[in-house]
Amino acid sequence: AASMAAEASAVVAVNTAANDYLNLPAGFTDKKGDAAFMPEGVADADVLLLQYDEGQNITVSVVKSAAFAGDAAALADKLKTALNQDNRLENVSVTAEGQQVAYGYHLAGSEPKAAESCIVRPDADKNLLTYCAAGTDTDAAQLNALLSGSLK
Repeated sequence: AASMAAEASAVVAVNTAANDYLNLPAGFTDKKGDAAFMPEGVADADVLLLQYDEGQNITVSVVKSAAFAGDAAALADKLKTALNQDNRLENVSVTAEGQQVAYGYHLAGSEPKAAESCIVRPDADKNLLTYCAAGTDTDAAQLNALLSGSLK
């Protein structure tokens, strides 16, 4: 019984964490701290949310980065330039709206075709939060729809 209570508490904790950033549909489980799912080059402390849906093969993350002092259009221009210069990426899309930037791409030559879609926006403390969804069974536009529809 104690084990079941601990598991129930863990589920509630996961759902509480997820609800701080995204309203994800059923099927996502917590992977925070699992090295196999961690975003590349990101410190554990900066990963605010890391969820995986095995049925859809989609990983969703929320990462905190530097303070945001500029405007979304300038950030979008920088992102577009950087992403377009990366020859591993294809079908790059970058848009800015208000203080939010959305971008997506497919990894060239990957089989099955891997895609990622991200939304970058400042939080109340002016830190940039990057919300990303990645998968191999879903294209970047569908991943963007998942994120856009789940944002809090």
